Amino acid sequence: MVKHRLNNIFSPVRGFVVVFLFTILSISLGCMENENAVGKIPTKKGKLYIVEISENSGNTYKWKAMANAAILNESTGIMDFFSPRIEFYENGRPVSRVTAKNAKIDLNTRDTVMNGNVVVNSKKEGALLKTEKLSYLSESNKIHTTERVTIYRKDAVIKGDELTANPDLSNVEIKNQETQIIKR
Repeated sequence: MVKHRLNNIFSPVRGFVVVFLFTILSISLGCMENENAVGKIPTKKGKLYIVEISENSGNTYKWKAMANAAILNESTGIMDFFSPRIEFYENGRPVSRVTAKNAKIDLNTRDTVMNGNVVVNSKKEGALLKTEKLSYLSESNKIHTTERVTIYRKDAVIKGDELTANPDLSNVEIKNQETQIIKR
């Protein structure tokens, strides 16, 4: 029954593969009860453990998100991840990894908002980005923030107030950029 309900949620989304790995048998999917002034009201939310979702293009990943716990709101299609790890791929190989305290992924648009101690580690560019909030816009395949950012590269530290870039930290645009060159 649960499998059928999940398939119905994701069936209209093409190229978007959702894989749920459950290691705990006492997972509550479907209706969790929320307390309010009137009493317990059932809502369509389910807490999931050991979660992995990904977007594929053909046989290769575009991105993959993993977390030890997440909550799916079936009515909105929003999945809240706790301590997520999101990997971005190019030609089947991981090019960057993002970690944060939490993230919200819209399963309809595949847009993602990551909050709290957000770190992007780009293997491709050899760079590390730190900020407090970061969005991934699936349609344009860009990451964006209006928060203060710091990018660490082997030869420079770059700071600024707003950023738009590819998920691998290439093609970076930063407003109010301050660059400190590191001499080795």
